[in-house]
Amino acid sequence: MMCGMRPIEYILHRRIEYVKRQLANTEQTIYEIAQSAGFESESYFYRCWKRFEGESPLEWRKSHMNIYQ
Repeated sequence: MMCGMRPIEYILHRRIEYVKRQLANTEQTIYEIAQSAGFESESYFYRCWKRFEGESPLEWRKSHMNIYQ
């Protein structure tokens, strides 16, 4: 576990990392990826994403295609 992080923050961080890998390496929609990561609603996903990242998922995808293998 990451030091100084509450368990829910750690889980959210891991989910966002999973989403990032999928965004970079698949053609699935952002919402499909978010659902597969365990986010039950699109609005909750976007709130969590904003908490960890400085740009939208679409902007992130465009600048990080095929970096995760």
